[in-house]
Amino acid sequence: MLNDELRHLHGIGMAIELIRNKWTYAVLVALLDGPMSPTELLAHINRGNVRNADLLNEWVLHEKTLLETLRRLERDGLIVRQQLVEPQVKSAARALTPMSEELLEALHEPAAWATRHADLLLANLRDRRGVSSAGPAPARRLKFEGGKRTPKGCPVTAGHG
Repeated sequence: MLNDELRHLHGIGMAIELIRNKWTYAVLVALLDGPMSPTELLAHINRGNVRNADLLNEWVLHEKTLLETLRRLERDGLIVRQQLVEPQVKSAARALTPMSEELLEALHEPAAWATRHADLLLANLRDRRGVSSAGPAPARRLKFEGGKRTPKGCPVTAGHG
């Protein structure tokens, strides 16, 4: 019995490892709408259709990060390339695999749990990130002062930052 429990716990750890990157879930959810090129995925995710990857809507997915995420998902067997039939399109579409569809199906129970506790989870997340309940915090932009990268509006003092 102990071996079965350990095997089960190991399986949970493996599943969490597969989806722990903040963009993995967003990409997989976007692909539920069908195969998409990287350009379509980028627009779809940044448009907010699968913004649940970040509850506070603070992040924007950039092309480089998307391409790294797609390569990792391909290596992990969660997506596959599908060559597009349009000759003017140089990029292949990505699609879910049966394994990723099964993974998304398995996430229904944790999603139901999170939905039941959404108010408390979101309040705690906002508190940890220092965001008021009125809305997401403004995105932090870095600026250069004296050769140092600092959050905009934060003074650079000698010997710090």
